[in-house]
Amino acid sequence: MDLRIIAATHVDLVEAVAAGTFREDLYYRLHVVSLTLPPLRERGDDLVALAGAFLEQLAARYGLPCPPVTPPVDTALRALDDVMKQSR
Repeated sequence: MDLRIIAATHVDLVEAVAAGTFREDLYYRLHVVSLTLPPLRERGDDLVALAGAFLEQLAARYGLPCPPVTPPVDTALRALDDVMKQSR
């Protein structure tokens, strides 16, 4: 059997293993390849790209033309992104 598992967490698993709240054997089985991504709130350009992708998917699902992410929408998304950063 060829099995691959992709897991994600916001918890520092090294600290969790040290604290005894995460199983060490499971950590070493999962930790074959580690990929660390910054949170979406730190990637404003990605937020706009995701909005565009979601618009495309929804337009295709409902057979509608895809509305563009216009400059005002882009500005609003980035402003929301800034507000979310400040609330952290």
